Amino acid sequence: MRHSSPSLISIRNWLVLGLASLLVQGCGPKISTNPDLSLPELQQEIGDVGAEATLIAGTQSLEPNPRSIALGWLIRTSPDPGGGAWAAQGLYDPSSWVQRASVLALLSRLPEPDSLHQLESYLGLASGDPYVRGMAGVHLATVSTPLASKTLSVAWRAENENWAIAPLALASAAHGDEEAIGAVATAVATAEFALELDFIHDLGTSGHAALLTAVQHGADYAEEEVQLPFAVALIQLGDPSGEQVLRKALTHPDPEIRADAIATLIRLDHPTATALLQRARNDKVQLLSWQARLGLAARSAQDGMVFEQASTASDPEVRALAIQLGAVAYRHPVAGASKRTRNSIEQVIVAGLSDPVDTVRLPAVNAVASLQLASAIPQLQPLVRHPWEQLRIEAAGTLLLLD
Repeated sequence: MRHSSPSLISIRNWLVLGLASLLVQGCGPKISTNPDLSLPELQQEIGDVGAEATLIAGTQSLEPNPRSIALGWLIRTSPDPGGGAWAAQGLYDPSSWVQRASVLALLSRLPEPDSLHQLESYLGLASGDPYVRGMAGVHLATVSTPLASKTLSVAWRAENENWAIAPLALASAAHGDEEAIGAVATAVATAEFALELDFIHDLGTSGHAALLTAVQHGADYAEEEVQLPFAVALIQLGDPSGEQVLRKALTHPDPEIRADAIATLIRLDHPTATALLQRARNDKVQLLSWQARLGLAARSAQDGMVFEQASTASDPEVRALAIQLGAVAYRHPVAGASKRTRNSIEQVIVAGLSDPVDTVRLPAVNAVASLQLASAIPQLQPLVRHPWEQLRIEAAGTLLLLD
């Protein structure tokens, strides 16, 4: 029996936005235009509040998305060790998405001892989501503390269902628990796991060749929305059949599937990815052609002009891609962008904060946070009073980060 997960997020958001930073990206409503912030009634409704007050108000939201963003920022920027009381509030939140945001915020504070202690305690939290705990455990494998290893070893053996065992066992295997590999393989091969993108990603990057057969079986059961992540996992584990899945997706009649395939290729560190992206530049849908062009520029981190050109496009989705993938090029871990390219990209990002469309402003705020662009502070400050809650909270958190 396959279990679906309430925290399954947009494939494209996870694949594209995950490139720029570990900051949590929300999936709030799309707003095509901005209200006039000079209107007296709007000024009175929003009020003149500071960045921290905006985040604190966000923690009271009944919706997990704004609550997760607000708590994530408060944990990350708290002057108290280990995120203080905000960390406990986030880790004990009933929403797995809020827990995930809190874990990512604490991971950003490592190697701070108190943050490590909070994460180690969370690994054994029975009320915590198994997949978020597993994700945290995999990240902590580089630290590999005795307490984390022991906690995970006990945690997966305490579960009775394969869907819950799988992520905890995978994390335990990352800490050297050889017996855990068999438990992961059983769950994956029989498709008894949640459709969590973090988990599928960690399967592929685990380095455990013993999981290949199980992942091959799991891919056969995979629903359409996770076929591309499974294809990547196969490639990473040494099975070239995953490449055929990506090639097929690039010619799919549904533009959304082609867009997801392009986003996957942008993120994939594999020789075939560049060749397939070059082919995708000729897509008949202009947005997808731009996506492939920008993705190639992000991978090489050399062509700053393409980001400038895309930032003036009439399509706001193209402008948003210029910002998202420009941030990737800016901090490219291998090629390294030139100073001229970085300056060009920084101008594109900062200008995006004043874009007339909010769904362009939001990735600009996220990019400013990811790259910590202090030059953007003047453009950020008005957004703390913006009527769109998600944009308001992200701007407030970014300001605290840059302070």
